[in-house]
Amino acid sequence: MATELSTKFLTIADWAKRVA
Repeated sequence: MATELSTKFLTIADWAKRVA
């Protein structure tokens, strides 16, 4: 579960970078 959460966080961070 921790790995899935980390992956989600990284995905959100990458998305935020593109949007920013």
